Amino acid sequence: MVANQKGGVGKTTTTLNLGAVVADVLKAGGNGLQHVFIDTPGSLQDENLLLEALKYAHDVIVPMPPEGLAFDPTARTVQKVIEPTGLPFKVVINNWDPRDGRADLEETQSYVDAQGWPRAEAVIRRYKVHTRAAVEGRVVTQYPKNRVAMEAREDFFRLALEMGYGGRA
Repeated sequence: MVANQKGGVGKTTTTLNLGAVVADVLKAGGNGLQHVFIDTPGSLQDENLLLEALKYAHDVIVPMPPEGLAFDPTARTVQKVIEPTGLPFKVVINNWDPRDGRADLEETQSYVDAQGWPRAEAVIRRYKVHTRAAVEGRVVTQYPKNRVAMEAREDFFRLALEMGYGGRA
């Protein structure tokens, strides 16, 4: 399950693209359906929907962009909604633009670590191709074959492997 009560953190992009790379890996390996990814609402008002979805989850991915405005809503989501369930979870730094330098990324990583939350080593970088793909109805496994698209795909493959979806890193 992919959850954060803050809207605009990349839950849908993460859900669709992670699901696509896992399906691609599993298809290549000949395995059947093993994972279902749930995209949850990004609103504090929809907490009941989030709680209902958590009943069916085996683990939770919490996307968090490297921006201060995401810190408090992410903390509320983790502390008040996810941790009480006892489900394993990982915070994934999402939508990081390498052109902005590493300061915001490192500040966000430090914040997550200071909270004692498990943090994914994989970082999802911000690429314009993700925005265009959403409009065109594409996922990372359908991106054109070029360097940027390959790097964008690679972020989700790394996350899938780290999470143990479709294989182990």
